[in-house]
Amino acid sequence: MAQPTATFLFLEPAPAGRAHALPMTSTRLLTVLTATLLVLAVVTGGDSQDRGWGDALTQLLAWPVLLLAVWRLASDTGGQVAGSRPAVGSTSADAPTAVVPNAVVPTVSRHRPRDHDAVTAPPPRSALRLFALALAAAVPLALALQWLTGLSLAPWASERALWAVLPALAAFLAALALPPRELQRLAWLVVGLASASLVLGYLQLGAPQDSPLNPFPQWAPALNGLYANPNHQATSIAVALVLVLAWLLHDDGRERDGRWWATRVAVAGLGLFLLVGLPLTGSRGALLVALAGLLAVPLANGWLGRRWRRHRRLALVASVGGAVAAAVLLLAAHGWLKVDRQDESRSAVFAATASMAREASPGGIGVGGFVPWFEAHAPAALVQGEYFNHAHSEYPQWWLESGVAGLAWIAALVVLVMGSRPRPGRGLHPEWLHVGAWIGMVVVLAHSAVDYPLRTPALMTLTALLAGIGVARALATATQPRVSTHAPVAAACPHPPRPIS
Repeated sequence: MAQPTATFLFLEPAPAGRAHALPMTSTRLLTVLTATLLVLAVVTGGDSQDRGWGDALTQLLAWPVLLLAVWRLASDTGGQVAGSRPAVGSTSADAPTAVVPNAVVPTVSRHRPRDHDAVTAPPPRSALRLFALALAAAVPLALALQWLTGLSLAPWASERALWAVLPALAAFLAALALPPRELQRLAWLVVGLASASLVLGYLQLGAPQDSPLNPFPQWAPALNGLYANPNHQATSIAVALVLVLAWLLHDDGRERDGRWWATRVAVAGLGLFLLVGLPLTGSRGALLVALAGLLAVPLANGWLGRRWRRHRRLALVASVGGAVAAAVLLLAAHGWLKVDRQDESRSAVFAATASMAREASPGGIGVGGFVPWFEAHAPAALVQGEYFNHAHSEYPQWWLESGVAGLAWIAALVVLVMGSRPRPGRGLHPEWLHVGAWIGMVVVLAHSAVDYPLRTPALMTLTALLAGIGVARALATATQPRVSTHAPVAAACPHPPRPIS
């Protein structure tokens, strides 16, 4: 009897025809442009003040990234971003699911799919995806409305904020439009930029203030690296640490040979380098949120749950250690607040900004108008001899500048963050990219409660990229069938082949 050849077609790679050339080209082009945008934003945008040519060049580069990402998202009608590979069990047209030969099933079922092959992109009309796009579009639309209608008390500042948000918007949309393999490369670029900035910070310590190694010669070097504020340097290190730990705790299903161990040791060494450098920045807030983020990684990816099922003693020790670390963090936070009330003015600025925000509601004063408004309305004892260009807390300042609409946007952001969180315990543990990006984004948002990292083009673009990765992987995970990687072969093949006598 003739062998039906149709059953084997899906095992063969699809021919690279003319129809696939453009999507694959756009994938590579969008990846390169997004990586260049991220590098440019970090290198030239480490300050909350306008850097002139650096900001202008970053904003100019954001346009092709934005347009290409929108084009890819708009042309994605099949539930799979161009350039991504179908998941195991996918029923797309490019991977027909005819009757699978019994002889092939054991080979497929024994091997866990790699991270970049394990999931497909989400359906384009997913509710979470539409909600994320609407939330992203609301920011430039609101800024344009404030600027054009005269609702802002500082129209020039609102116009500047409108252009400043373009790189972040482009990075967010690019993350939604790229396949997982490219997103992994961008995530490692984030780690590389944080490591390079830390190395630069060490070099700055041994150089004079006006050295070419210091991109902000008006400030004395204090392990700042590519950032004007050491707190923001610490934020970037915290994000990189979370990504590194998420990767170290994931199980890629590969054979643990010498190359596997060498890679793990190298990445662990990089994480140790970042961990040692973090407290040297002197940022207490970043240190606290970083440690909290690191404690959250094994919970978010299901690592602790898997260890509890396999090695209960190890899991118990890890749980007790995590509880002790959490208690230390709470005590440190309490001590930090006590020191702030005694020696610093951060709490007073927070209270004054919140009071002015209530008076300026419901419309707010306009994005970018904080400095003149604060100098005119803050208590005289607070501003005498001091200059505040930010409230040192993102949320009351956002309330002051954007009014009730800003509070509504923050509430919607919380909904998006919770809706895109990793969900362990559903058959497959979350991939490291999803866990690292999501917790990294939360780390920045948490640090924004006591500082202003999102006011810098560097961290605003970086955080938007992480947010896009988190949403994209959450959508992909939601569309993937949950099949245990440890299921027996007989479960995947209801009719196993008979032994040959």
